[in-house]
Amino acid sequence: MQEIFKSGEYYIGSPELVLDYEGLEALGSFSRVCEIAGQKCASFECNSSSASDSSGFVYSIENTLLALLPAALVNEEVLNQKILTIKNSVLYNKFSGFKLARVLKFDSDFSVEFRENALKIAELDFKI
Repeated sequence: MQEIFKSGEYYIGSPELVLDYEGLEALGSFSRVCEIAGQKCASFECNSSSASDSSGFVYSIENTLLALLPAALVNEEVLNQKILTIKNSVLYNKFSGFKLARVLKFDSDFSVEFRENALKIAELDFKI
């Protein structure tokens, strides 16, 4: 299955790290496209506590979900409560400096392809 997303900045990572309760409820279950506050989002089931993309970045996964969310949905209050920060387009733990997720800018519309045990976001291939 393939979906087209509009250009812009998107958070890729565990949704529990950046969404409040209402956002998580709207995101719902895994492997689907939905809308949160009128913005297109997607979530994917992962088989482990991490996922990696073809650039070598490793994402920390909580509760088996990897999400693609418009960066505008990232809740600063949730980040502060969890002692997280976004710096240079990467979501870090403030104390350990551990990289958890990232925010990428897509200059043009891009496709998201759902595959069995794999995912492709624009030119990035993910092993989930």
